[in-house]
Amino acid sequence: MPIKVTCPKCQGVLHAPDDAGGKRGKCPTCGTVLAIPAEGGSSADLPPPEPFRASEPLPEPAGTHRSSFGAIPRPPDVEPRRPATGSRLPAPPAFAPAEPRKPADPFAKPGKRAVAGIPGQGLVRAWRRARRGLGWVQLALFLFLIGAVGYAGIAVADTLGVKLPSQDPGYLKLEGLSSDTEIRVGVLLIPAVLGVLACTIGRFGVSNAPRSSFAKGLSTVAAVASLIVLLGVVAILVPVGVQVAQGFVPQGFLPPPTGANANQPDVLELAVPMPRQFLPADDPNGMAQRIGMTLAVIFGVMAEVWFVTALGRMGAALHDVRLGSRATRFVVLVGLAIVVVLIGWAAFEIYPRDMNQLVADHVQPQWDKLGDSKPAVVWGLIGLAGLVYWLMYTRMVGAARRAIREWLEQNEPAV
Repeated sequence: MPIKVTCPKCQGVLHAPDDAGGKRGKCPTCGTVLAIPAEGGSSADLPPPEPFRASEPLPEPAGTHRSSFGAIPRPPDVEPRRPATGSRLPAPPAFAPAEPRKPADPFAKPGKRAVAGIPGQGLVRAWRRARRGLGWVQLALFLFLIGAVGYAGIAVADTLGVKLPSQDPGYLKLEGLSSDTEIRVGVLLIPAVLGVLACTIGRFGVSNAPRSSFAKGLSTVAAVASLIVLLGVVAILVPVGVQVAQGFVPQGFLPPPTGANANQPDVLELAVPMPRQFLPADDPNGMAQRIGMTLAVIFGVMAEVWFVTALGRMGAALHDVRLGSRATRFVVLVGLAIVVVLIGWAAFEIYPRDMNQLVADHVQPQWDKLGDSKPAVVWGLIGLAGLVYWLMYTRMVGAARRAIREWLEQNEPAV
């Protein structure tokens, strides 16, 4: 049964375990050191502890030897080892490794900070949220692929002679809006808008990455830029949707050709049979469309650059070579493609006559030979470039999710 101990200073009654007889303990109230009597005795019967006198020399423990520096302890039953013949370094001493330090108070509540290199719960939660955000980005990439493959399939079907239903009015019962146009716009537009929305949500999720990843700031600004792109897309589509709901079919989204090319269809017109102009510029809806297009293009490029850079930093923070190498390859190849496009544009601007002559002599004859296959060729090239871009981007996002999963498997506390 517990041993009752009365503190002579604060008169508090303490209860010590039954196996603590003959030991000493500290009063939790006043801090007085108490002698715990044996079972059946009282603390008052024990003599007070003798005070320590600094003048008295401490007894030397067994197994020590004297030197000019005083008493040096030596581990018991351990003799110094000599290096073996022919060895360069002496053998390590046969000391047992020190046990890990234990907390002073085993009943103390753990804090929020990481202890002894073990990641805290906040760090684990941050990586979990970032991984869920990357899952949303993967969903967005899948939606983009659905829209692109669906529209490309329609173009290939047209080339092979398979036509879509073309009754006018179409499913929305609007004069001038045929059913095949509604199908084309729906197949391309609905997955694209949903993909932009999922991408924005995912990048805001990735912005929850811990600060130690050095990617929190970049992923946050990439998420904000993606939100601006989404607002730009809404500014382009909402006026069109309002007009369609009112029974008016808008004329289109691209400016008409001018100058010498006014009567010649361009490549985009051959590939995408769609109307050619925005709403009027003097109309508030038309101005909103132009502003939305500008915001979508500018902040779309910025969001991609910032997000890919953030993924590269995550790879460095997680020590994942696979993620870092894929992010680096993506940036290098996309940068080379942009440089090639800029060089071609600069060549046409600086040497317009020579470049036009070069195109007329070597490119235009080969292009004319294609005849009715021009839309298929254009869509094939666009689809090939988009597929390469999509594969590289998907592999990079997948590598980021895999790197975070491996980190969580090593550092997440067991449940």
